[in-house]
Amino acid sequence: MAADALDFYLFKLVVPLRLYPDYTRAPEWLLTQSWRYLTVIPPLVLGVAIWNGRKRYPYLPVAACIFVLGVLPTLGLIPTYVQFASTVTDRYLYLAMLGPALLLASLLDRPRRLADGATAIALLVLGLPLLAAVGYWRDTRSLYSYNLAANPRSWISYVRLGIVLYNEGHVDEAIADYEASLRLHPNQVAVLDNLGDIHLQRHQLDAAQACFAAAVASRFVLRAVASKAGHVACRQRPGEQSNRNVHGPFLRDNPKSETVAYYLIQALMQQSRLNEAGATTGTGVAT
Repeated sequence: MAADALDFYLFKLVVPLRLYPDYTRAPEWLLTQSWRYLTVIPPLVLGVAIWNGRKRYPYLPVAACIFVLGVLPTLGLIPTYVQFASTVTDRYLYLAMLGPALLLASLLDRPRRLADGATAIALLVLGLPLLAAVGYWRDTRSLYSYNLAANPRSWISYVRLGIVLYNEGHVDEAIADYEASLRLHPNQVAVLDNLGDIHLQRHQLDAAQACFAAAVASRFVLRAVASKAGHVACRQRPGEQSNRNVHGPFLRDNPKSETVAYYLIQALMQQSRLNEAGATTGTGVAT
């Protein structure tokens, strides 16, 4: 994983094209690639070349160390929450770019007309993609539409576009983007919550309940989502056991969730199940 991240950053350092927020290069994706074991070769070869050239270019190993240390905390050696989306992202290079900058400055330290001219041309060529990037960085819709066109696996882009479309009043299109995101990356609690809210606003209780129940089934369930799930279940089928089926597992894992307990007690009392409602009060779920 760390080697793959280094390969990715080194490639983008040499060819800084097609840059966008989400590369969807998560550990789960990498483990499905047959070439994953070959990712250690480029860093090893480059490391040997840097060691062999340390006398001729004394700043080279220093620059390499700065670069590696700059990205080391985000290479995946220590799992982080953001890795569920991607191990690599452009912003992780901000500090690490001090290494290449030091190397370039050392090479240009002595006046060389050819080197100076080549550097000026390189800066001009590399600046052109930046001008093009201004167009799709102007707003969220443009940015994530570009991201999705460049990387169709970007489920985060679908989520961002869904939020924008919903806020603009394009609810059906927002639903389509949310559902596309869930097809790529199922069990996203926030997306299921958003979909459930939309269906609830449209009085589509079955669809809302399905979304909230799927969110509750996730081990990353949010307290508010579990509350909504039970509330919808109470409105939808007040005489059935569905309220406890939704709330029970969450309360067993989160016995101090007062908001969820409140909705469960309401549902039980409406069904005249007073003994169970009393057992739920202050003690979690009755067995």
